[in-house]
Amino acid sequence: MTALIQNFSIPANNDTVLSVDVGPDNENLTLAGATIYWKVFAQTAGVPYGDPLISKSTNEGGGIEVLDNTYQLFTIELDRSETAGLLGNYYHETRIISALDDRVTVNQGIVCITMAEVDNG
Repeated sequence: MTALIQNFSIPANNDTVLSVDVGPDNENLTLAGATIYWKVFAQTAGVPYGDPLISKSTNEGGGIEVLDNTYQLFTIELDRSETAGLLGNYYHETRIISALDDRVTVNQGIVCITMAEVDNG
């Protein structure tokens, strides 16, 4: 499987849930027993560097919830504090390690963390 290039924007300082559909659906593939990692890094010209600024997984610190093992659907939950100080473009990547220790990067790209202009008050 080739990693999908997925670029998207989210507002800073907002609680956000990202929905991920690995697809295409394949009855021989499953997320059952897999570990999923999603990380966000600083980047220059699309090349990541440094330690992750945001890390989520199905086990280390949580933040990822598998919705359907067979159809490979999961969510990534972000708390507003995780993006409050980040404005700009960052590199993101999702890697899945199957129960059989197969490793695949399912998506990667640029996440643009934007300023939210509407007052929360």
